[in-house]
Amino acid sequence: MGPGLSMQGGTLQNIPPNATREEQTAALNDVINRLNNMLKQQVFSDGTTKRMIIGYQKGGWGEGKDFGIKVSIDGVDVTKATDSQLLFKMDLQTWFFYNPNDSNHNVAQLGILPDGNGGVAVAKPGYDVEDAFS
Repeated sequence: MGPGLSMQGGTLQNIPPNATREEQTAALNDVINRLNNMLKQQVFSDGTTKRMIIGYQKGGWGEGKDFGIKVSIDGVDVTKATDSQLLFKMDLQTWFFYNPNDSNHNVAQLGILPDGNGGVAVAKPGYDVEDAFS
């Protein structure tokens, strides 16, 4: 058991009754580190791939946007996915919806739009919402 390991995909080892004070301290600190990391981010798997993230990811929603929700397309690790590999993302100001059947274009946005105003925008087939604002 190494320090700072994620709880995902792993288990915590039992501490034997004759463990040294250092081993007990290391185990407790590992649990505390894991719990603190859970307070920042939760990642959910479909059983094979990490598909959904809620919480903190540095730059995960664009430059300077480190907090939100994302869901990736089937088979793509959401922690490594590009926007074109997402079903949707939300940076807590705007929902971005993507169409995996249409080159994963950003087909709709709800919230703060690219022009800075609030509202809803839907793109024509084959286009991204941003195309209408550029």
